[in-house]
Amino acid sequence: SAAKQLQPLTQKLLETSVRNLPAKCRSESVFSKDRMEGLTDEDVVSWSLLLSKFDLLVEAYGGCEGAAPPAKALDEAWKHLSQEASAVIIRTGEPTLATAALLRSFATEGERQGWSAVASADEVEPSPLAVVGNSVKQAWARAITVDGEELEDEEHEPLTIAADVEEELRAIFTRLGLFVPTAPQRPPPGPAALRRGASASTSSSSSSSSSSSGSGGRGRGGAAAAASAGSMGWRRAGRGRRTSGNHVSA
Repeated sequence: SAAKQLQPLTQKLLETSVRNLPAKCRSESVFSKDRMEGLTDEDVVSWSLLLSKFDLLVEAYGGCEGAAPPAKALDEAWKHLSQEASAVIIRTGEPTLATAALLRSFATEGERQGWSAVASADEVEPSPLAVVGNSVKQAWARAITVDGEELEDEEHEPLTIAADVEEELRAIFTRLGLFVPTAPQRPPPGPAALRRGASASTSSSSSSSSSSSGSGGRGRGGAAAAASAGSMGWRRAGRGRRTSGNHVSA
């Protein structure tokens, strides 16, 4: 059948793509004019989701028992993807759907291969799952951190994580035995915030006093000064019109 005839080509295409994936990522960083980070976020997520579907990879290799892409090529691909995924997670900021998809993919492959989700001291290098899990934890913790200095400014409030994203991250962290970041209690305003509050209160009181004294002391001299300032303003405006337009008379 046509499917059997295409099977060798499909197998060769998959094997070549997996083996050359790290080189492709590096070439994107070198030759791309629009970005220097390597693959786009969407490409990193797509590759991670594809490689996590091991049953699909086996089918592409013919579906026979023991048929699968070369283990060494897969390991190298996952190792490089973990660095790409970590970069995506960190530069994105607060966790998003892409963050959840990346963690899900690495968790799926990690459970199949028996990867540790936490880097241990006796490991030469952490597993791809540990690399991605640590990046997600950092992004998650940063998104819910309160600095305590400028609590009245909106840009210093904790970033909002979508409910569905947080729910999936919690489920995956729990499944992997990872510590789920929690939002700390809001601390009292720091010295900088207190100084700003006191300064604002003092300025407001001074402005109110000046306004009251100014309105109460307005007499004949105040009216004359206002009239003089008004006439000077008109003269300035008229002089400006004569300067800027020769056909406009004052």
